[in-house]
Amino acid sequence: MRGSEQERQQLIDRLKTTKNPTEREKILWALEGMRKEAYKTASPPVEQARGPSVPPEEKMKLPLQMPKGLGQLMRYGVPFFFIIFGFSFILQGVVRGIERNDLASEAGQFITGILFIAFGASAFLRAKKMAKGTPENG
Repeated sequence: MRGSEQERQQLIDRLKTTKNPTEREKILWALEGMRKEAYKTASPPVEQARGPSVPPEEKMKLPLQMPKGLGQLMRYGVPFFFIIFGFSFILQGVVRGIERNDLASEAGQFITGILFIAFGASAFLRAKKMAKGTPENG
């Protein structure tokens, strides 16, 4: 019994000094195992290092009531902003190109604007397609 108490105290001292989180978990597991008298035969479970996990059927789901127009705003708002950013990038490129009398130097700005417009248009079309596929209640 005395040897077990010394080992326990050594583990506690090592726990106080170690900075590595995985080593801390192993020490805590060993200390817990000493309480159950089974720490030498079993290995620490992998899930314990990640934290306790709840099975999917036991997870709580909060009922969310979104405002009526928020779904459409989220569906069409983001593509709209992408298109607006694309046009603003192109407009900035044109203005800078006119100021410098060299539109070719702003090619990167034009390409970025075109990419924003393309992604916004594709997201807008996808949102429109999803709206047709799923009937909205209310």
